[in-house]
Amino acid sequence: RDCTPCPVGAICRSRGMSTFESVVNGSKWELVETDDRKMFRLHGCPPGYVLVRNNIASFDQCVECPNGRYSFIEAAYESGAMTHSQAQSAGLLCSVCPGGARCDGGTQVWPLEGYWKPNRTVADLADAGIRNVTIYRCGVRSCKDGGECYPGRKGQICGICAEGYSKLGLECRSCNLMTPGGYRVLVVSIIVPLICLWCLLVVWRPMLPFEWFDKMEFIKPRFQIKGLAPSLLKVTTSVWIGGYVTDYSKIFVSFWQA
Repeated sequence: RDCTPCPVGAICRSRGMSTFESVVNGSKWELVETDDRKMFRLHGCPPGYVLVRNNIASFDQCVECPNGRYSFIEAAYESGAMTHSQAQSAGLLCSVCPGGARCDGGTQVWPLEGYWKPNRTVADLADAGIRNVTIYRCGVRSCKDGGECYPGRKGQICGICAEGYSKLGLECRSCNLMTPGGYRVLVVSIIVPLICLWCLLVVWRPMLPFEWFDKMEFIKPRFQIKGLAPSLLKVTTSVWIGGYVTDYSKIFVSFWQA
């Protein structure tokens, strides 16, 4: 009796006795008996593959979804799910890769930079019968390539700040001021107000009694930090009591307009 040809989707070895192995791990075969022989026929493929089967048993095989396509459905010959008769066009049954993602074939769907997808296993998706994956757009500097969150972010679409971080504009910043970003915020919050106060005092100087400037050593060419705090207090108090706030404001505006 003639031997049965080995299917494309299997490996047949003969070492004293015939052995039959699947090329694709997880594929399912059944032993079918005809009038003159017995043969294995393919009747199931794992997610990410298309089951190819026709009248010729030697052509049975599991064809993986090509690059740019994917599938989460388990192929089954009985139900007709993800089943095709020709290997050359079997990949057309796979879903097209969605925008914002990279599909490397099979079940591989990777979100690109700035995109996110739910972290569900292929088995969960297959059990739920989900054919198409949904890709979500993330906020600024929220999602890295591959769907991971940037440091300081977590949750769906990496939309919330992790513990130890707080929202600052569109970003999650560390609450620890000892970080480089924290140092910059601290320095700016101290230096900028001091510069503004110094500029205001320089503009108001012509309207203040001349003897005050003998005590305001920080305005003199030789800047002395030790006289800064008491001089600011005296000038602020005197301006408020003297009732010159309106006049000083006009001079300040005129100075910058000039």
